[in-house]
Amino acid sequence: MNRRLEDEVVGSRDCDFFPPSLAESYSRDDRAVIRSSEAIVDKSELVQNPHGSCDWFCTTKLPLFDNDGRAVGGCGITREVTKMTLSNVRFLSWEPVITTLLSDHASSLDSASMAWSVSLSVSQFNRQFRKRLRASLRNYLPIFASRRKVICSPPPS
Repeated sequence: MNRRLEDEVVGSRDCDFFPPSLAESYSRDDRAVIRSSEAIVDKSELVQNPHGSCDWFCTTKLPLFDNDGRAVGGCGITREVTKMTLSNVRFLSWEPVITTLLSDHASSLDSASMAWSVSLSVSQFNRQFRKRLRASLRNYLPIFASRRKVICSPPPS
């Protein structure tokens, strides 16, 4: 987004900063957080950075409550994975998975090789993958491939 002042973002919508498919995904997550009153913690997302290339980001969204305890809004923070510190080690331990997903051969991946890369059993890996990326590896790869194509394609000349 590359905005530094509050006035640059107050009153804006996701679609003012991001491509339609990403803006809708972010808005859907916001609505889910408000509707369920439950946080989304450390969701991994591939996002086009201000320079036009793609980077991995880690997003946490929290509900905001009124005096009666009803969720009336949300707040969130998104951090670029490559700029995260050791305090985020639980997320950074997945760096081999992220690097492999970004490689050109990601469509031929299997859970066993990915689990091995982060020193987990296949069942542990599959559970953590579903928790972090909100889909199984098998279901995520086609989504990721199409999203990567949309997000990471160079702009038309």
